[in-house]
Amino acid sequence: MKALFLVFILPFSFVSASGQSIKILDPATIFQSGEVVRYKVSYNWGFIWVDAGVVKFEINEGLENQQPFYQFKGVGRSLPKWDWIYQVRDIYESKSFKDNTLSPISFSRDVREGSTRILNTYEFNSKQKKIYSKRLNKEGHFDLDTLTHKTQVNDVLSLIYLARCFDYSNLNSGDSIPIKVLLDNEIHSIYVRFVGEEKVEIDGKGIIDCFVFKPYLMKGTIFNEGENMTVWVSKDLNRVPILVETSILVGSIKGIILDHKGLKHPLVFRQKK
Repeated sequence: MKALFLVFILPFSFVSASGQSIKILDPATIFQSGEVVRYKVSYNWGFIWVDAGVVKFEINEGLENQQPFYQFKGVGRSLPKWDWIYQVRDIYESKSFKDNTLSPISFSRDVREGSTRILNTYEFNSKQKKIYSKRLNKEGHFDLDTLTHKTQVNDVLSLIYLARCFDYSNLNSGDSIPIKVLLDNEIHSIYVRFVGEEKVEIDGKGIIDCFVFKPYLMKGTIFNEGENMTVWVSKDLNRVPILVETSILVGSIKGIILDHKGLKHPLVFRQKK
């Protein structure tokens, strides 16, 4: 259940938007303040699928120095029936200016998984191309660091929403989108490969047309290295993730859209004929 929230975070991670060879649409035409989307996360071990938790993403807005910004928030929780085995309470929050590249202002990550506690924040200075990092260490103190970068780097939440603004219309099957991933205060260059289009059937909802992507994952404590994750995104103006599946070191994980409200455009599922 440690991968509960990472299923949605790692497909996108921290990305350099200005380095993309893909057109970015106006975010205001894709999503809006008040949007809330929830996902059911299930874990497979052998032949058994077990519902493990719920992940919720929401959008609000506000003002920072008289400039409008989006407030993105993601919360991952294990189901109460599993808390006695391994409790997960993850909170990710991000502020981004309401511009076409969702220029980040700040980001925070508060992870409570079993006996593990992770707390780190990033403050972005876009003019100086610097990121000020603060991370809680094992002794209970904060380690401070300053990262420099040449092109814009978005945090995990703003990037999830920025990816929804990518114009996929000119992509061909097999095309790769280069991205830069910030992990453990280091920026790595990887990619997301566009697979094509598929129809996806979601139990209790129906069938929906989707774009399909395979992010390249770096080897870690949960994931194997390679294209082991598949992401299905609605082929409409919402560009909202519908389904995520990935293998992990032991078993596999999938996240399925559970419910939603406040989408900018209707999310239409067709029924079987």
